[in-house]
Amino acid sequence: FFFFNDTATTEIYTLSLHDALPISTVRAEVGGSVIALTVDEGERVARGQILARLEARDLEEAHRSAEVAVRAAEQALAIAQREAARTEVLVRGGALAERDLELARNQVAAAESQLAAARARLAAAAQQLADTIVRAPIDGVVSIRSASAGDVVSPGAPLVTIIDPSSLRLEAAVPSERVAEIRVGAPVTFEVRGYPGRAFLGRIARVSPAADPATRQVKILVDIPNADRRLIAGLFAEGRVKSTVRQALVVPVSAVDTGAAAPTVTRIAGGRAERVEVRLGLRDPEREVVEILSGLRPGDQVLVGAARALSPGTPVAVRRPAAR
Repeated sequence: FFFFNDTATTEIYTLSLHDALPISTVRAEVGGSVIALTVDEGERVARGQILARLEARDLEEAHRSAEVAVRAAEQALAIAQREAARTEVLVRGGALAERDLELARNQVAAAESQLAAARARLAAAAQQLADTIVRAPIDGVVSIRSASAGDVVSPGAPLVTIIDPSSLRLEAAVPSERVAEIRVGAPVTFEVRGYPGRAFLGRIARVSPAADPATRQVKILVDIPNADRRLIAGLFAEGRVKSTVRQALVVPVSAVDTGAAAPTVTRIAGGRAERVEVRLGLRDPEREVVEILSGLRPGDQVLVGAARALSPGTPVAVRRPAAR
């Protein structure tokens, strides 16, 4: 039997959750040999911290060459400007034609363009040289070290993967028929393998605007605070979205017989079994209880499991367990 009382029931359902969190894969911006990789897996890093150094000899030479080209272009511009100023004086004095002044001014414009191009090449060379020093883009923990000192890498090759475990994010697939119950900000409780018996709490941050064409499920993203860094990325989790909460009468699922035209339960009335039709509401699969909308009253006692098959009118005696 089951003592039947007012309780809170929540329409929540099981979801398979996979981790997805703030993550940054640091890649080589330039090609070359890895001179040093200063961090290892599991090590905490701060934003801006140097992670690796790449071979910079060729880029240093290119940078010096670009600096020389800029100085040469600056000198050429200065000469062209002086020549234009001298030509302008001679034109005003009638010693040269206006055409000569126009030619001198064109040379100044060409020298200015060459200087601008030289400065752009210098800036590009400086940036490439700076890219040989690889820095952490975020605070976090190194989860993957993809290279080692002495490796030759090409532009775009991964060097280090950093995660920020202080705020994790879970991905879940929700059946499309339940998507109307999902809302941003709804609480999600979940358990993680490796932490038996411990429940964690998060909230829905985003809901995908489109269902997966293959599974017809809708992806949701759940933000999980992890200030104590107890949770570890990559673990499998199973969670439940709390969509509806209300006070209701509930009985164990095993007390309900759904084999007839209408659901029934067997309750104890006057010391005998009595079959009663009930109307069901919300179901909580985790607690294995179901809401009773009508047919029972608070305090009713119902039979569960095989006992519910007792014929109506069968005498039933309720015995309390002996006190220990």
